[in-house]
Amino acid sequence: MDKPARPGFSACKGCGKEVLWAVDDNGTKHPLDTTPPTYVAIEDAQKKGVFRAVRSMAYVSHFATCPMASTFSKRSKPQEGLL
Repeated sequence: MDKPARPGFSACKGCGKEVLWAVDDNGTKHPLDTTPPTYVAIEDAQKKGVFRAVRSMAYVSHFATCPMASTFSKRSKPQEGLL
């Protein structure tokens, strides 16, 4: 029997990877990858053009990493009556 999903988490319907669902200030739901940390690139103030990778506990949108993301995009689906 499958392990029950944790509250706030589910499996992506495209690739099956676990995602965390979060809601922004506008009430929009966002699927997020569950594997932080990510890195933020910060330019060195003393050495222009040199960047440091700084670990961040931010989450990445699952749309950026899912191989099936285009199947969920409203923009990638043909609109009726446009042909």
